[in-house]
Amino acid sequence: MTNSVIRETLTIEKLPTFFSPRQLAEILGVSKDTAYRLASSEQFPSVRIGKRILIYKDSFTDWITINFAQSENN
Repeated sequence: MTNSVIRETLTIEKLPTFFSPRQLAEILGVSKDTAYRLASSEQFPSVRIGKRILIYKDSFTDWITINFAQSENN
C-alpha cells in the first residue's frame, strides 16, 4: 500500500496577515515566477523589506475585488 499525501488547499481565509509570493502563487494557481512578477509590479499591493516581498492580506483582497469588478465591466 502506498502512502498518499493529502495536501490542504491554501485559501485566502487561511492566509496569515502577511504572506509571500510563493503563497500567492498557490492561491492564484499560477507559477512562482508569475506570482513574483505580479507582486513586484507597481499596481500590486506589496511591500519589499530588504530582499523579501510581503503581501498584506486585506490589501490583496481589496485588489482582487477591484480588479475583478473592472474585468467584469469590460
